[in-house]
Parts: sequence; structure tokens; C-alpha cells
Amino acid sequence: MIDIYGWLKVIHVVLAVLAGGASAACGLMLEEGGRGPGASAVLRSIRFTLRALVVPALSLLPIVGAGLVVFGGWRMTMRWIEWGMAGWAGILLGTIVLSLLVGIQLRRLEASPIDEAAVRQAHAQMRLLGAVVGALYLTVIFVMVAKPV
Repeated sequence: MIDIYGWLKVIHVVLAVLAGGASAACGLMLEEGGRGPGASAVLRSIRFTLRALVVPALSLLPIVGAGLVVFGGWRMTMRWIEWGMAGWAGILLGTIVLSLLVGIQLRRLEASPIDEAAVRQAHAQMRLLGAVVGALYLTVIFVMVAKPV
């Protein structure tokens, strides 16, 4: 029978996969349909996914992670945990900012007339921020799995 630590680990991994996978899907949706006709519908889907799946999963990760620390006999001051938490904070902040940028982009697309230069600039900013958040995800995964420090 699985113990509390095992259940917490399963929940932690599921939350991480949900947050990371949904974030990656948002990046693909932004790249494929975030410009041109139908962009407003795609951006609404991205904003919904970020707010309904990614942010809640990211918000639960440190709570479950703290349980893993307690039941795993670790210390919150272990370097790999500190680095993972710092990366998590960057991911959460970047995701929240990205959600706000998506909302701003929606307003720009629904304005009349559409400021094409501002729309292109915002799209480029969202792509850059998404790449940074993606790099943070990969870094946190490496630190949490390999525990190099």
C-alpha cells in the first residue's frame, strides 16, 4: 500500500505535468493561431487555460512540495529545494504576466481601428516571455529530478 509520501509525490508530479503541459499547449496555440483571423478566439482559449489550469496547478505545487519535504525528511534549506522554489516563483510570475499580456492583446484586437504595430509588438513580447517561462520549466525539472546541488 502506498504511504502519504507516495501519494504526495504522485500529486506533485501530476500538478507539474498539468502546469507544464498546459503551458506548452498555450505556447503552441499562440504560435499557430495568435495572429491573423481568429486570433481573438485563440487568445481567449489561452487566457482560459492559463487561469483555469496552469495558475491553480502552479499554486498547489509548493503546498504539496512542502508536504514532500516534511514526509521525506528533507529540509527547506537544501540548495536544490531553494533553487526549485526560486524557479517556481519565476514560472508563476511569468505565467501571470503572460495572462495579463493576453488580455491586453485581446483588447487591442477588438479595438477599432486595430493598431497592427502594437499587435505585432505584443505578440513578440508574449513569445519571448513564453520562451523564458519554458526555459524556467526545464531548469526546475532538471533541479528537482537531478538534485545537482
